[in-house]
Amino acid sequence: MAYPKIMYPTGGTQTTLQFVYPPCHVSPNQLEAIRYDELTSSGERQSNFVRTDIFISLDMPVILLGSDLTGWETFLANCVSPGLPFDFYADSSLPAFTSYLWEGADAKPQYSQPGIYRLDGMKWRQYVP
Repeated sequence: MAYPKIMYPTGGTQTTLQFVYPPCHVSPNQLEAIRYDELTSSGERQSNFVRTDIFISLDMPVILLGSDLTGWETFLANCVSPGLPFDFYADSSLPAFTSYLWEGADAKPQYSQPGIYRLDGMKWRQYVP
């Protein structure tokens, strides 16, 4: 199995971020239902279902200083702030992918040790056009 990759739009073209190290603490398919529950005066429950969101969360404990960190910074600049969707390939050697949106408004790579940075607590919402 090959490491994952991300493909995202940059100025009309697709850019690839190839993972140098695998992610860890991957928690795929976290379901979150959006609904509104009410109790009537007789005690009966009424639920209004809106949708179910699917999330994935993961950590990148090793991002190497140099082209790896630059690739992550470019990806974050193009997908986090403007909220653009990106394609995540869990295995970069296979054609199957899932489109996601970055959940949250910021992403901050943290210094880990000399030459190594980390990006913890990434949460992505499955994108449905």
